[in-house]
Amino acid sequence: MKFLKHFFTWLFFIVTPVTAVFAQPLEEFNGPLPGWANIKTRFGARGNGKDDDTKAIQRALDSLTQPVINYNTGKAAYMVIYLPAGVYNISATLNLKGKVGVSFIGESPLTTIVKWNGADGANMFLANGTAYFKVSRLTWDANGHKNVEALGIHWKAREKDEKSESSAPTSIEIADNVFNGGLKYGINAGTFPDEGTGNMDAECAIRRCVFNSCENGIQIRGYNALDYWVWDCRFIKCSFGVKCNSGNYHLYRSYFNSCYSDTENTNSYYTSIRGCYSENNAHFSYDQGASSNPFKRIFQDNTVIAPKLIPIISYHLGKITAIDNVFDIAKDTTVHSFIETGTWASGSSEVLSLNNIYKNKIPVKFVSSTVHKMYGIKDSYGTPIKPSGAAVFISNQDQLPAMINRTIITVPAGAGSKKIQELINRAIGVKKTILYFPMGVYTLEEPLLIAENADIQLVGDGYIDASILMPSASFPKGKALLNIKGPSNIVIRDMQLNKFTNTMAGIDGIRVTNADQPGSQAFIEQLYTNSHRSIHADGVDYLYIQESNSFFSDGKLITGGPLVQKGAGTARLYCFGGQYAGLATDKNAIAVMKDCWWEGSIRKPLDFSGSGRITIDGAMVAPSGADSNTTISVNKFSGKISLLNMYVQGGVTIEKNNPQLDLLFWNIHFYHALNPLTSVTSNVNYRGAFMGLTTQCFIPGNKLCDYILTVEDVIRGNVKPDSFFPEMLADDRNAMPRKYMAGKTGTTTIYISRVSAGDCNTAISFIK
Repeated sequence: MKFLKHFFTWLFFIVTPVTAVFAQPLEEFNGPLPGWANIKTRFGARGNGKDDDTKAIQRALDSLTQPVINYNTGKAAYMVIYLPAGVYNISATLNLKGKVGVSFIGESPLTTIVKWNGADGANMFLANGTAYFKVSRLTWDANGHKNVEALGIHWKAREKDEKSESSAPTSIEIADNVFNGGLKYGINAGTFPDEGTGNMDAECAIRRCVFNSCENGIQIRGYNALDYWVWDCRFIKCSFGVKCNSGNYHLYRSYFNSCYSDTENTNSYYTSIRGCYSENNAHFSYDQGASSNPFKRIFQDNTVIAPKLIPIISYHLGKITAIDNVFDIAKDTTVHSFIETGTWASGSSEVLSLNNIYKNKIPVKFVSSTVHKMYGIKDSYGTPIKPSGAAVFISNQDQLPAMINRTIITVPAGAGSKKIQELINRAIGVKKTILYFPMGVYTLEEPLLIAENADIQLVGDGYIDASILMPSASFPKGKALLNIKGPSNIVIRDMQLNKFTNTMAGIDGIRVTNADQPGSQAFIEQLYTNSHRSIHADGVDYLYIQESNSFFSDGKLITGGPLVQKGAGTARLYCFGGQYAGLATDKNAIAVMKDCWWEGSIRKPLDFSGSGRITIDGAMVAPSGADSNTTISVNKFSGKISLLNMYVQGGVTIEKNNPQLDLLFWNIHFYHALNPLTSVTSNVNYRGAFMGLTTQCFIPGNKLCDYILTVEDVIRGNVKPDSFFPEMLADDRNAMPRKYMAGKTGTTTIYISRVSAGDCNTAISFIK
């Protein structure tokens, strides 16, 4: 798809001198649910730490339902394998091949261990051509064997048999796993064409995992191994935390105590590290080699304590962006800088450094560069550093969801609207009751309604092709399948709404009304949809919406309410790995999008009109069949647009008469468009800065296309970079991810996780 994802097991508490009290997150684990297949009772696994359970577990994996080819879809169907507490010895690779939307879940990584008893140099678990799957709540133990890979995500070959059919691996979750025993790789993902398909293995959310003494915590390999979003993980005494060759990754709120480098990059496109804590490493981010490639490296709100050597090294033409970081002085007293960059190539090496704290007074060293620029704005040099410490940082990470027993109401197979509504009304009477939809199709003749002040959970068996709410032929047009009235506290997870036929049904997926109380919030995690609009927030003043890890979620619209229109209110749309294509704001609304790749058939995926404040930070914009024609269009717009740290395949068109527009382009590489700023003439009527840009053309016979070219900086209007950068990046600095926590009484809190919505006009809407 892309052209170029028991006591002794939680070893972290033993090897690291951290004694913190962990705040319990709102996210919880409820299992096993009635439709899950128990690996012991159904397949005969012992889990006693003595017997070999390889064959039993493999039988369970092979027999997982595959709806695409109608395999095991009868009474014996199951999409979730559950491993109760125990030690499961295995001696051969567990293969998850050609399945869709399945899950492999342990009781807890504290009590559920998969232990390797096979040969050295092996893979414990291989996901091959499997999509939309989840592996969670397990400890993987190499048991002292050498060169062992715990979880491999590798699309080796396109295959089909009576039990399985390859699918392009995407929308994967690896959560709450622990990796022990001297593993070479905790998670190893992707392939190059000479070792597999070279495709996909992309869009992977890695959440709350602990990597203990691995040679490599996570390795990402391949041009299409893209969008690895790593959240709240801990890398303890690994040689390398995250190693990436030719793909890309984004790190959030993770802890590193690495033996060598926290991250290492080889030909990696754009990477970001945001809100992380590192101590006693040799490097925080290290790039192999030197080139003229315009790689982007983004560092925001990190704390780097007592590095052994230079924290950040990148010898490429791409720019470095550092915002709100704290850099301690290196243990090697001969090291005086925190960032070292430059390239042998012609062009300008540049660093944007905004509001960082540097212990030393020489933050950046440029090497092998004929031209370099340092935008050091509001930085502090030689400032004494008093970090809160690792224990405090770790206590503020998202923690392992607790296993909580709730009242469970199971929806009967094939139930329709009347029966499901009756069960919803019953569930509302007991706080946090789970309304469980086992694998199957539930046809709705009319919309479902969750009344105000509800506190319930709707839970299915999988992301896609598992638990499906379908509209009947008579379902009323213009209505939503699921309607929620605020204020309420609602969880929806592992569900599918409607089928994916690319024929829009004239209905919506989820509609939340009265959603806009002060303190209201919506967390949307791993949304998958082909809807015209993935998220629509209409006339909101207070609602905070946070989307994450959602590649397939184009077309967002947020409009401000009366307060927002006056420049007040707290409504925001923040996306971290949430899709930006088709984004629109109006009535002074605010949207910040970070860290996502987009490609598709839309010629102008960014086509801005209206009003508000928009920031996109860290992106690939790749329309199919791209050329030098317009990919980004800025029409009449009132407000601020900041685009930074991006790749753009195509050109830019900007409406010249835009007196209410402030526009920033920083560190953007343009493919195809040799002169991307042709519409930025001397007589434009807006304030704008176009800085740190590069371009690359593909015109036969044009010698200029043999090189990466630096675009001369352009300033329009009354703009001074030292004041304009802070002004235009204020929203970016404020937009750091929140944890899913309880809201105030009388407010709306919505949590939607691994939900897919097909053939809808709007997947999720919020109405004031």
